[in-house]
Amino acid sequence: MRNNSENVTTWRKNLKKRALRLFNNKCACCGYDSCAAALEFHHLEPEHKDFSISKVYSEPRSWSEIVKELEKCVLVCANCHREIHYGQRVVENKVYINYDYVDYKLYENDKYHKCFCGKIIHKKFNYCSTHCSSKNKRKIDWDKEKTNLLTLIDKDKKSYVTVSKLYNVSDKTIRKWYLKFSQ
Repeated sequence: MRNNSENVTTWRKNLKKRALRLFNNKCACCGYDSCAAALEFHHLEPEHKDFSISKVYSEPRSWSEIVKELEKCVLVCANCHREIHYGQRVVENKVYINYDYVDYKLYENDKYHKCFCGKIIHKKFNYCSTHCSSKNKRKIDWDKEKTNLLTLIDKDKKSYVTVSKLYNVSDKTIRKWYLKFSQ
């Protein structure tokens, strides 16, 4: 079992990895990507700075707050950062974040996926709520699907489970309708 200091160290390392991933792990000016320790965050507009990214280690914040602050930044290597502050290099004032990696839980392990509505949920669940589940259920006019259902099961030899996945309903529902139609 890990102690608290190990948990804090792991959290700090993961935080830096997540933040770097948002910027594709390289300097926006020169493309440097050899050493993560040499990469720094530069605020494009210091007057709009709510907090320093380096202070997050001592004063933890939520990931959403950190992302909002990172949107005001650009990732640069230490050399380019010094050149920017001494006026030898100019960085465009634009958003540099790759938003594909904001939902870090999807990329750090295989325990999560996105629900029908877009929320991140554990893989053992199909939906985040019963409301979401009911919104995603297909309304099927079974009288129109009669021939297709009979063809899939009788001619194509598909199982009830396979057909149920095609219709996004339970295999019990398919069995019920099949028995009704085949009589």
